Amino acid sequence: MIKLNQQLGILLAITILIGCVCPTDLDTEQIIDPKETALALFLHAMPGLDGMNVKSNSIEVESGLSYFPTNHQYRKVGSGIRNIKFLTANGNAIIFNAIFNFKKDMDYTMVAYGFGSRIRSLIMKDSINDYNPANPYVRFVHVSSDAPDLKLHFKRQLTNEITLSYKKYTSLIEFPSGTYGLDIFTKSDSLVYSLNDINISEGNLYTVVIRGYFKPEGDGKPLDCLVAGVRK
Repeated sequence: MIKLNQQLGILLAITILIGCVCPTDLDTEQIIDPKETALALFLHAMPGLDGMNVKSNSIEVESGLSYFPTNHQYRKVGSGIRNIKFLTANGNAIIFNAIFNFKKDMDYTMVAYGFGSRIRSLIMKDSINDYNPANPYVRFVHVSSDAPDLKLHFKRQLTNEITLSYKKYTSLIEFPSGTYGLDIFTKSDSLVYSLNDINISEGNLYTVVIRGYFKPEGDGKPLDCLVAGVRK
């Protein structure tokens, strides 16, 4: 019995050593191999923070990400197990710290949301079955923490109705190219936000993030939409 216990202990130790990803390894300065990488689009939806930086392991992959960005692009984050950190814009405080497993050659969108010490991230794969490059694709995300379930009308010639709860999101939905409007209602049909002239074009993926405060107080940012488009 003692011998058997010793053998089990050795096997357990080997398993732990093989399966362990040590924090010191993740914090060691590394070069992201462009041939062995995944891409991630980082979106800022934290109404209490003006800007932030992003690190993958110890490498800064996004700097000065604004709440009101002027452009969006994928960043190389490496593949495999990566330690993703969100930091304040001056880099002095880590506000989010988690481990993700990124698949090589896969594209992702990460939405940073929440407030104070309750910062979270939604991570979504930007993969499409039967992808049609002749049309754009749009995903809708609800991260307004104090908002109820919301009803979205995404409209052009026809109205597409979508209902979303907090922290939920749709798949990437194919639409014809063109200019759309978005109306956001409560489930009791009270209009809370409208956005016109949303231009979507073929070959692009768009993420529409509903963020901010449904009932803002003081300097709190009110509910609005971030529309982020990237080339597929």
